[in-house]
Amino acid sequence: MDGLSPRQLAERLGISERRLRRLLKRHGDRIPHQRVGRALRFPPEAEAALVALLPASTSLPPAVIAPAAEATEERRLLTDLIHTQARVMERLAAALEQRPTSFAQEQLPAPAHDLEARVQSLAHELARQGERIHFLERELREAIAALREDMEKCQFWSKRLMLHLASKNPPTS
Repeated sequence: MDGLSPRQLAERLGISERRLRRLLKRHGDRIPHQRVGRALRFPPEAEAALVALLPASTSLPPAVIAPAAEATEERRLLTDLIHTQARVMERLAAALEQRPTSFAQEQLPAPAHDLEARVQSLAHELARQGERIHFLERELREAIAALREDMEKCQFWSKRLMLHLASKNPPTS
């Protein structure tokens, strides 16, 4: 029989066999295991799955933590790779569906002078957008300055009003 027995795995993790069986009962779908007759066997990746399930307060032997963390990181990287490949395949399938079916309909690469004209057009558009940004920045600065002036006027007139009201109604002490 391949794999570790429950006792061997519990010893490696530094937990009791009873706790291991409780974890298996509670999280059996997340812990890779195999029944051989009445005996339980755990493949090497079961150790990483159990380490992930154990609370952070559980003190694990350092020899267990490092390989389990590496296995978890490898699994995460593998999952990311699979998802990325799936997205690439979806994009490729979508691109192939939109591709013209006959050779006559296919677009040939544009000549170099067309590309140069396109680059010049984009450069011109970029310059125009830059000018627009500078114009908007200048207008924004002017609006901020006008707001500051209005705020100063409001402060001035509110002080005048307060002084006026204070002179009409002197405080009684």
